[in-house]
Amino acid sequence: MQLEVGKYYKTRDGRKFGPMYKTGSKDHNMEFDDGSGSGWTKRGTWLNTCQDERDLIAEWTDTPAPVTLSAETIDHIAIDSLKFHTADNDMEPLQKEAFRIVLRYYGVTL
Repeated sequence: MQLEVGKYYKTRDGRKFGPMYKTGSKDHNMEFDDGSGSGWTKRGTWLNTCQDERDLIAEWTDTPAPVTLSAETIDHIAIDSLKFHTADNDMEPLQKEAFRIVLRYYGVTL
């Protein structure tokens, strides 16, 4: 991996550092800085030391947390939807009765 200016990176212990700036300094082989005085080599190692928790191991990606719905939440969504459709006056009587039957399955009576 080669560090790039402007990108964010993940450390060995899971922290986010960046955006990266080119330092122009070769002190301890330090070539990149995140603006806080923390420095890395172009390959992401912390100040040219042996393995360190601050070594950069991958580019940081912001991934959204997966959305999960419980069975109870899904049931409530279904019930609300069925109630909404049952209240529709343009619905055929047979359709209304079908919605009522399904609502009874959920323990809801209209």
